[in-house]
Amino acid sequence: MQANDQPTPSPTRRRAWRTLLFVGALLTGPLLVVGGIWLLGSDISEHKVPSTRTRLLQLTAEVDALGLSDADALAAAVERVAADARDAWGRPIRAEVSLGRPRFVSAGDDGVFDTADDIVVRTDAPLGEGDFDPLLVR
Repeated sequence: MQANDQPTPSPTRRRAWRTLLFVGALLTGPLLVVGGIWLLGSDISEHKVPSTRTRLLQLTAEVDALGLSDADALAAAVERVAADARDAWGRPIRAEVSLGRPRFVSAGDDGVFDTADDIVVRTDAPLGEGDFDPLLVR
């Protein structure tokens, strides 16, 4: 036998190692998959809230850029802008006019409106005389 030759493992030893690896994969595989899904799911959900807030602000800016003062025209524009709009979960965004300003609402993670996890962009909170700034709620 030369110096760099490795001894050949016996077929029994190879079978034992294969069995051990197979059993280990069976035991740890589901744990890794479930853990990965849990980690991936929480990570995705955490990024959906800021993404949805940004989308709601974009919709608000789009309506504001039209410069409408007529209540009926504003309501029609808000509905038109939000007609195909979706939040980060792929659900429709609710559009309203509140105090003469556009208001867009996402149902949030649970998909149900008027619950604690709703994401709301309000522009009806005055900072100064006639000035409005988007206020992110929840």
